[in-house]
Amino acid sequence: MTRLFSNIPIDPGTGTYLLGEEESRYIRDVLRMRTGESIIICDSARIDYEGTITNPTARQIEILLGPGVPNRNEAPYEAILFQGLPKADKMSSVIQKAVELGAVGICPVACSRSVVKIGSRDTSEKTQRWQKVALEAARQSGRGMIPRIFEPMSFRKSVDEACRTSELVLIPWEEERSISIFEVLESLADKPGGALAQTLEKQETAPGAIVGDQVFDHATSPRISIFIGPEGGFDGKEVEYAISKGAHAVSLGTRILRTETAGLAVLSMLLYRLELP
Repeated sequence: MTRLFSNIPIDPGTGTYLLGEEESRYIRDVLRMRTGESIIICDSARIDYEGTITNPTARQIEILLGPGVPNRNEAPYEAILFQGLPKADKMSSVIQKAVELGAVGICPVACSRSVVKIGSRDTSEKTQRWQKVALEAARQSGRGMIPRIFEPMSFRKSVDEACRTSELVLIPWEEERSISIFEVLESLADKPGGALAQTLEKQETAPGAIVGDQVFDHATSPRISIFIGPEGGFDGKEVEYAISKGAHAVSLGTRILRTETAGLAVLSMLLYRLELP
């Protein structure tokens, strides 16, 4: 069923909801939906409302709302993917799949071995385009929020912010041989009194979204930041810097994964270890 998002809470007592002009154009001109067809509107409180289209040709389409039910499709943790800028248009694919796997944010990172360089003129345009990719992926996968795409950051700045605001920072590295991601996730998730264990036990509802103007506003759930290098991998000095700030260098196994594969593998591991019953 078609899913739309509202950036404000919906008052269930009104019985109707008026779509904005952009959403109305999407329903009218792109999907060509008709009177009586159903859609889902997810509001900023992560409540899903099933609604019925009443006037599909209007400039602002009115939706007849049914009862709201909490969206239960968000993970009990916040995963933010710090993706080293890849070549070509791989970033769009990474964003799409990361959203499907539960990331609440994706931040492109300029690393020393990044081939792609984004100039200040391109930053806003590319970020807006990537945000649209995240929106479509959130609609398709039934998310309770639209993950945020941050503007590209330098490696050191992104590490500083991630280590300051996260319970766990992972940096998969092909030269790490002694510590696997399995060991780190198990020790932190099961550690009595640990931040991850405590929060996962206490949560009864979906966590809050990233909000506000600050890049890394912290919500109520444990935050896990994941750093993935570009095609050439991380420079050793970058990994040393991340470790000095509190990041965990980990191995993902014996095989070397492509940059567009590694982050998705980590998100899948988090889903398996921390989300599935």
